[in-house]
Amino acid sequence: MLSMLAVENGITANRICQVIGLDKSAVSRSLQQLEEANYVTTAVDARDARRYTVSLTSEGKALHDQIFLAAMERERRLLADLSPEEVSTLTDLLGRMHRRIEYVNGYEPE
Repeated sequence: MLSMLAVENGITANRICQVIGLDKSAVSRSLQQLEEANYVTTAVDARDARRYTVSLTSEGKALHDQIFLAAMERERRLLADLSPEEVSTLTDLLGRMHRRIEYVNGYEPE
């Protein structure tokens, strides 16, 4: 969520759910914990008073930056044995799978 907010700050929890594919309750709990830790703030949406927007605080931005550097190094290590073409194929496949998340989350077993 920190990465999502670093890219698209001042968004709704619903938008976070759509993009990262987590259910509303998981996002809500996570945002509550992040707010209690002073990493995010919420405010009434200027366009719709029924909704709230979420933004990173300066502490949240600092935490994101710290995590981002570690994540980039982990990614570099993870992909080190793959060729650029293989990384491209993997990225394409993961993107295609990500686009199916809403469809998969919509499945309700009978």
